[in-house]
Amino acid sequence: GHGIWNQGGTMNVEIDGGTFNANGNTWGGITLINQWADFNGYDYGYSYDNLVIKNGSQVTMSNNGTYGYNNGNLTISDSTFTAENNAARDNIACSNLEAVNSTINVNGAQGTGYNGVYWVFGNGIDVGGNEIYIDGTTINAAGNCRSGIYLGYAVGDFSEIGEVQALAVIKNSQMNVSGNGKSGLDIINTANIDATTINASSNGLAGIHFNNGSNIITEFDLNSHAFYDPYNSSDPNGTSVLNNTTVNLSGNNIGIVLSRELNANDSVIVNTGNGSQGIKYEMGETAVYKENGNTIAAISSTGAEIEGDNEEQLTLIEAGSLQGSRDNMTGTYEFNGVKADDEVYAAPIN
Repeated sequence: GHGIWNQGGTMNVEIDGGTFNANGNTWGGITLINQWADFNGYDYGYSYDNLVIKNGSQVTMSNNGTYGYNNGNLTISDSTFTAENNAARDNIACSNLEAVNSTINVNGAQGTGYNGVYWVFGNGIDVGGNEIYIDGTTINAAGNCRSGIYLGYAVGDFSEIGEVQALAVIKNSQMNVSGNGKSGLDIINTANIDATTINASSNGLAGIHFNNGSNIITEFDLNSHAFYDPYNSSDPNGTSVLNNTTVNLSGNNIGIVLSRELNANDSVIVNTGNGSQGIKYEMGETAVYKENGNTIAAISSTGAEIEGDNEEQLTLIEAGSLQGSRDNMTGTYEFNGVKADDEVYAAPIN
């Protein structure tokens, strides 16, 4: 069975300064469902009930048959939430997320699927509502079948669920994402990331995917690795922003995949040692990588530093430095995100 199961009514669960364990259940740790919708013949349960974890609480929901935590909102403050090695679906799948001064551990989601439908299962944490706020929080997401951290979408065209997520706010935080089957950090809509460190290594598709949700299918096929997202973005042309942020990318298939515009302001991006490309513009999409302020980006990879396929995909260095192994870099520099006094970047890489 479940640790806690609610279907149809309203249930709010609060853990205040305590310890709560819901491990090894046949189904899930906590599941909160108060509405149902049909998605291509599949009954999709969703909820805006609340799980609140606060004041030094220690919560674990691991080794369950489906989810650790499923469907409701999640609010966590000054606490630790560990959901690991859950089998059929995600470690955490919540509607809205507010995480402040906390630690979230979401490793090893197996994504084995349920009733033959793989869909988009196997994420460390999967947030599907219209509010995402992360401040002063560390999220550790490693070895998940799909993405480590998957933020911001609306399912199908269910207007009753709420408005489509427009902005994920992440600040003063740390994201450690490694060895995930798809991406380390997958942002479907736009994000404002400030004063944060992102460490993304050895992920199957990308260290970070700034996605616009434009690829639409009805299932996620684990066996064929059809890593597409069956969601529509509210603003496919929106801009994501890095402010005063440090990004370390290494050993991924691709460092950054862009389906939209990304502005890097006063940030350091060390994007080295990835298998295919440092930055790859999504095929057929309008996408821009833009640097401003004192941003320094170091890019090297086994393949191209930056790769695109159309004239709407631009690399704009308005200020700062882009270190790449091309003739347009002069002066003394290394791929280290540190700008030498005589370092000059002379032209865009495209």
